[in-house]
Amino acid sequence: MKYILTPKNFLDVALTLESGQAFRWQRHGDIWTGVVKNKVCRIVQDGLTVRFTGFTREEFIEYFDLRLDISEIYENTFSTHAEIRHLPQKYNGLRIMHQDLYECMLSFMLATNTSIPHIKSMIAKLSELCGEKIAGGYYAFPTPERILKSREKLCTCKLGYRERYIVEIARRIVDGSIELEKIKCMDYEHAVSELRGVNGIGNKVSDCICLFALKHYEAFPIDRHILDRVCRAYSSDNGFP
Repeated sequence: MKYILTPKNFLDVALTLESGQAFRWQRHGDIWTGVVKNKVCRIVQDGLTVRFTGFTREEFIEYFDLRLDISEIYENTFSTHAEIRHLPQKYNGLRIMHQDLYECMLSFMLATNTSIPHIKSMIAKLSELCGEKIAGGYYAFPTPERILKSREKLCTCKLGYRERYIVEIARRIVDGSIELEKIKCMDYEHAVSELRGVNGIGNKVSDCICLFALKHYEAFPIDRHILDRVCRAYSSDNGFP
């Protein structure tokens, strides 16, 4: 299937998929391959033309949030702050993705205190161990039920201290004490509060989930690296935007 981009919905596939928002994509030449909602998806971009398989047209638009007019954001937000005015040109087409809430929760809980290659490795091993095998030798992201059934083998995934949190989240989803559909309907303040009540999910992870799964654009995931860049960009005299 083919999709033609415009300045309003421009997408840089490589920039977006390499930005640390999602961890199940791999690049082979010009082709990006990933697993999204239990389907093997492939994307190739040539300028304003994007060709893809695995997604429906609507799923592709929703996954990359292509209805959001980024040209308006560039104009109304970045242009008013000298410290960040150059960023749209440098990162043009970097979009905030809209991912599955459950997978996003577990992925960013696994992402604490480690590197992107290790995150990808943990998720790949977890999917291979607990997930259902799908097309082309790929594996779906494991359901909570399948994680609980494979609990005794999770040590082979080398999740470290994160393993107990993964098991607890899976158990709580199965017993209904975490209600994903309810969280999807919450505003930002209630959603972030609900997420922070889950063991293993702190301030940064809850904001990542709100931003990358729930479209709460007011969420601002912050760690020491982000804080350092913000402090360097904005002096105490100018204040924060």
